[in-house]
Amino acid sequence: MSKNLKAGIIALVAIGSFILLINFLKGENVFNRGTVLYAVYDDVHGLQETKPVTINGMKVGHVDDIDFTDDDTGNLLVQMTINTDFEFDKNTKAIIHEPGLMSGAEIKLEMSRKGTPVKDGDYIIGTAESGMMSVLAKEVTPLKQKLENVLGSVDSTLIMVRGLATPENKKSIANLVTNLDKTIISFNQMAQSVNKTVSKFDNTAQSFDGLALEAKGLVAENRTKLASTLHNLDATMSNFNHVAEDLDQADLDKTIAKLDQSLTGLNDIMAGIQKGEGSLGKLMKDEAVYNNLDHATKELELLLRDMKENPKRYVHFSIFGKKNKPYVNEEIKNDSKE
Repeated sequence: MSKNLKAGIIALVAIGSFILLINFLKGENVFNRGTVLYAVYDDVHGLQETKPVTINGMKVGHVDDIDFTDDDTGNLLVQMTINTDFEFDKNTKAIIHEPGLMSGAEIKLEMSRKGTPVKDGDYIIGTAESGMMSVLAKEVTPLKQKLENVLGSVDSTLIMVRGLATPENKKSIANLVTNLDKTIISFNQMAQSVNKTVSKFDNTAQSFDGLALEAKGLVAENRTKLASTLHNLDATMSNFNHVAEDLDQADLDKTIAKLDQSLTGLNDIMAGIQKGEGSLGKLMKDEAVYNNLDHATKELELLLRDMKENPKRYVHFSIFGKKNKPYVNEEIKNDSKE
């Protein structure tokens, strides 16, 4: 074999190996070509050739080619090769999506298995879902607007603060800060006082707890005595109830009637006195009777006074018959002196 023939054979093997390597890197299986399917999209969202095609997250093929359709509509025709024995029909959806933030667009198959299984060269439904970047862009846009508004407010506030930063205002702000420090110190002192008061309340509560425990102990110790006392009280109340039941209602009615008669008689007596009837009535109503009684009372008083001052005038015993001192009315004597 000549050297030129050997060189040609080696070159052909090298070229074939290179082609196989390129196809392998592209994800194509030279020995098992698979099923070629097509899907039409109005936007491929950055989908590129050799990107994988997956079913439930498992790679079952790859994208072979992306080109415009022949109808001049601007739609894009995507060719993909599927290497799987898993059957599905033409209603299967080839969805362009982004599985990760940096992974780029891929195709996932949302299978339908109700119709006739697809064959080589069939078209399936092409659709796309919003990518993660698109979703983030939609979420970030309102946030960006809010952030711009906040920054505008901050700028306005800084401008106002810069305008207030005059020497007079600085002095006022310094005084305000000083007063605020004093106020904080006062609040701290007040908080300490409140803590002390709370501590006292805690001590008082502990004392009440101790008293409650002591009272509970006393009740437990004297439980028998209390029960006996309550029993005796119940017995006493029962006796009172029996006494009340034993009272004869008829006797009680008679007693009330007699009391009513006595009160009626007392009322008659008082009415007679008011009219001047009887001795008591005349004494209260007749002025002459009153004057006589008053005069007799005064005479009796003078007699008793004279008996006290001159007892010998009324009780005496003399052997020689001494002559008694005559009685003189003191009131008449006083009247004669005047």
